[in-house]
Amino acid sequence: DDLEDGGAAGGKTHKKSNRSEDDESYFDAQKQEMAAAAAATAAALAQLDPATRVALAGHAAGTYVRLRLTGVPYELVKQWDPTRPLLVGGLGQGEQRMGVLRLRLKRHRWYPKILKTRDPLILSVGWRRFQTIPVYALEDHNRRLRALKYTPQHMHCLAAVHAPLAPPNTGVVCIQGAAAGPNAPSTWRIAATAIVLEQEAELRIVKKLKLVGTPIKIAKHSAFIGGMFTSQLEASRFEGAAVTTVSGIRGTIKKALRPGVQGAPDGGVRVTFEDKPLMSDIVFLRAWVAVDIPKLYNTMTNLLAPAVRPKNIAGVSRKGHVAAAAAVDEEEQQQHQPAAPAAATPAAAAAAAAGSSEDFIPAARFSGARP
Repeated sequence: DDLEDGGAAGGKTHKKSNRSEDDESYFDAQKQEMAAAAAATAAALAQLDPATRVALAGHAAGTYVRLRLTGVPYELVKQWDPTRPLLVGGLGQGEQRMGVLRLRLKRHRWYPKILKTRDPLILSVGWRRFQTIPVYALEDHNRRLRALKYTPQHMHCLAAVHAPLAPPNTGVVCIQGAAAGPNAPSTWRIAATAIVLEQEAELRIVKKLKLVGTPIKIAKHSAFIGGMFTSQLEASRFEGAAVTTVSGIRGTIKKALRPGVQGAPDGGVRVTFEDKPLMSDIVFLRAWVAVDIPKLYNTMTNLLAPAVRPKNIAGVSRKGHVAAAAAVDEEEQQQHQPAAPAAATPAAAAAAAAGSSEDFIPAARFSGARP
């Protein structure tokens, strides 16, 4: 029985090995077919002249080429610094249009501050580097985008920016403007990292709005409310909104009143309540208003400005780097310092001191006084 079981098991193992061999043979066949196609293509291109081969297949990897740039500012040549390489890339067909990008953003854990909404940020998205104004938000359970004043401490949030369109899943690096200049701080400079979730997004970011008004005139369940809006145009936008009094009486804004109608001020509204309100009641309006996304896009043109040596050049051993830089600067100053003049005779020195004693006032540290 054991031999039979072993034989059965051996037969099953043999079947599995045959199945795996079949899969590997199919894979090997596909690889051989692809290799043969690549070899045929290379042989066909090798028979062509260089100009035709470049027109069909382009330049091969590792080929040195010479680029001619047209339509660029002259500052690019004037301020050219060979120590800063110039990267050349290409943009897709759909990356030339402007729109609203929806980003999934998180403040970097090493950045010392939190980010405030509507503070300019420099974004590095693909081949582009530009300055824009983001608006941060959080998505509620009912899909509503609630505006944030600051980014969360240790949590992701959404950011809406007006920028050139970028494909989804594109990585984004954010830094603040002060960290990009020549006098950049010595602390961590990357403010946040993000990823593109959606392009050409029709985002409606809202924020809470609480308006307060007082009754002017009461007639049964209706009342004229003033002090809640500043103009008739603003009040007309909130027709149909729900209001509540301090005592808990609910109501609805029916119509915006014209200024002067029965003593109503500019911005007064007529409200219908469930019960008769009192003149001492305070009426509240809680609503959500849309937040506009600023349309700012400022391309960074640091290659057109003269290269300035940044101050924060220190690496891990900052003290050692600073000491070495100070020693080098002191040595350069000693080399450029002019030679000391020959010593004068004692009589000439005494005459010079006597003649200039009236105008010479020694410093405190040289006259023996306490600093």
